[in-house]
Amino acid sequence: MSNAQCLVVVDYQKDFVDGVLGCGQPALDIESFVEKKIQEHLDARHTVFFTLDTHTEPVYSDSVESSSYTLHCRKYTEGWLPYGVIKNYMTHPGVEAIEKATYGCAELASRISASPIRDVEIVGVYTDVCVFHNAVLIYNTVPDAIIRVFASGCASPDAAMHSQSLRMMRTFATVVE
Repeated sequence: MSNAQCLVVVDYQKDFVDGVLGCGQPALDIESFVEKKIQEHLDARHTVFFTLDTHTEPVYSDSVESSSYTLHCRKYTEGWLPYGVIKNYMTHPGVEAIEKATYGCAELASRISASPIRDVEIVGVYTDVCVFHNAVLIYNTVPDAIIRVFASGCASPDAAMHSQSLRMMRTFATVVE
C-alpha cells in the first residue's frame, strides 16, 4: 500500500516574495514551479497545505521575532495573501490554509501526524527560516514520513543560506535538486 501524499507550500505570501521582507528575484523565479507542484497534487487529489505567516500589531510587537524583523504578513492585508497566481488556489477545495505566528507550524505537523499522510513534499520561502523549521517540525512529529524538499521550489534572499539549509535538511529529508 502506498503512503498518502501531500504538498506543503510554506509562506509563499506577498510580503515574503516582493513585499516588506521580500526574497526578491529568487522567490519570483520559483512561482511557476510552485504552481506546477500545486496543480500536480490537486490533479492527484492530494491535500495541499498552505502555511500563512500571520501577525497582528499588538501581539507581534511583544514577540521575540519583532526584534529581528519588521511587522509583516498582517492578517487580511495584501502582504498576507499568497503571491501572484498562487493566490488563485486559496479557495480550491483541495487546499487547506493554516495560519501560524511562528516559524514552524505545529498545527500543520499535527494534522499530518493525525492523518494517513506519510509522504510530504515541501516548497516555499525562506528556505533557511520557515521552510527549514517546518521540515524539521514535520520530521520530529512524524518520524516515519518521507519528506522531500524541492530546491527548485524554495527560495531565500541569501543564496549561501539557501544552500546551507538544503545541506542541513539532507540529514532527515530528501532534497530534490
